[in-house]
Amino acid sequence: MFAIRENYKEFIQYYPATVFIVLLCSLASIVTMLFFDGYNEDAIIILGGLEKELINSGEIWRFLTYAFGHMSLFHLLLNIPILLLLSKPLERYFGSTLFFGIYILLSIASGIVIYYFYGGVYPLAGSSGAGYGLLGIFTFFLIRYPNKFYSYDKRFIIILLAISFIFTLNVPDISISGHVGGFISGFVLGYIISIFKKDQKESSFYSSRN
Repeated sequence: MFAIRENYKEFIQYYPATVFIVLLCSLASIVTMLFFDGYNEDAIIILGGLEKELINSGEIWRFLTYAFGHMSLFHLLLNIPILLLLSKPLERYFGSTLFFGIYILLSIASGIVIYYFYGGVYPLAGSSGAGYGLLGIFTFFLIRYPNKFYSYDKRFIIILLAISFIFTLNVPDISISGHVGGFISGFVLGYIISIFKKDQKESSFYSSRN
């Protein structure tokens, strides 16, 4: 399910929403490095970072745009592989349009949780909240429909879940609220989708492209 076996042309064809998200994140970092003096506060704010006082003044679009910027090049390179791994099977399962809508909702939900519960230093940027949201969706499906997954994919999700939260709780100055909020939002969204998408038991994460 998670292995990437497609060449780049096939990947673009099969997973356009995933490619678009990765391109937006990459473009934001390229602009940061080319036109600003590194990943400083001004660059993060100008490129849509989440800043509480600016949101209070009416710039509510930052609840979304922060999710496409990052705090450093290392931050970007850490998040992109996880996004590729988790987005690919979900985009195949839900379809590109619904998956992209889900990703937007997870980004906004994580941003709102950060706004209300984060007590650290602003501004913030990064796709990890949405990434934890995708992990939350997988966790819901793993609990609700365990037979959907091959045993090795179950182990991968459980191991990734454990590593992700150990990382969250042990890295200084990380947005715990964004990660936990994203995860919970994904779990809840997976449940809501299961109510309205009645073919859950019959639908499969696996296809001839897996």
